[in-house]
Amino acid sequence: MRSPFGRLRVVAAIVVVARLATPAFAGPEEAPVKPAISADAPHRPLTPPRPVRPFKRIWIGASAELEFLELPSAKDVCALDPTTGLPSNGRNLYCTTGAGADFPASSMTLENAGLCTAAQGVSGLCPADAGGRSSGDLVRGNLRLAGSFDYAITANLLVGARVGATLYPYPGRAAVNDGRELGSRFYGEVRGTWVFGANAIGALGIKPLVVVGGGVAAFDAHTSSAVAFCPAARPVSAGTACQVPLFTGKVNVWQTNGPGFGTLGLGLRWLATQSIALTVTARVNLSFHENGWAPSLVPFVATFGPELAVQYGF
Repeated sequence: MRSPFGRLRVVAAIVVVARLATPAFAGPEEAPVKPAISADAPHRPLTPPRPVRPFKRIWIGASAELEFLELPSAKDVCALDPTTGLPSNGRNLYCTTGAGADFPASSMTLENAGLCTAAQGVSGLCPADAGGRSSGDLVRGNLRLAGSFDYAITANLLVGARVGATLYPYPGRAAVNDGRELGSRFYGEVRGTWVFGANAIGALGIKPLVVVGGGVAAFDAHTSSAVAFCPAARPVSAGTACQVPLFTGKVNVWQTNGPGFGTLGLGLRWLATQSIALTVTARVNLSFHENGWAPSLVPFVATFGPELAVQYGF
């Protein structure tokens, strides 16, 4: 029979073997700490910025502009002052026949002396408004066709010029001789154009723009009116009817002005390709000379309208 001491030795040996076979437990104070993430760890590469497209510096092209203006209201607009030969309507309006000749002709004093007036129309001696009348209508003005040149100083600023011709001009000579009409179809303008946006002149797409400029051109518009005059040696007077049949017909009543003008425009520029640009601009023009709406108060005639242009860049 084994002694108690033998049993103790066996138990002690079992405990030692069990401890050796079981992995040691690491307490909280003994837990290994992972090293901090290195500041030199690799990062996701940044996307490189898009390259800025180079823009063309020189732009040449063609443009067309159609203008509208509001004529002043007036009656007896064809009558001339017998002393000065200037229009006596107070608005510097001029009359021409359908063929473009001055009416009344400066050499035909009988036409002017026999011209019916609004007062004679009221008394029944003449047709109503037979001295020429403007009702203050909004009418079409000039059409301008021009070649264009612009130079891009920066990616937003263009400076350049327009040279071309004016269509639908005043056909008479009286306003030209009186210094109230350019008397030429010439149209010339210098301007600056600012295109809004980053690299606006070189970036494809549509960008807003503003135009400021000035130049030389005729500014004309007209409306139609009925007239009548007495071709007798003794024309109709305030109380006496014409002794022969009245001459009746139609004339054109013209507002003329120029040659100097300033312009302001707002619009859009579409760069379709790196070399082709299309623009549409709403313009307001102020023409300066003696034929303003009320020359002593408003010494300019205002016109407005669209301008369309196409340009090719180099």
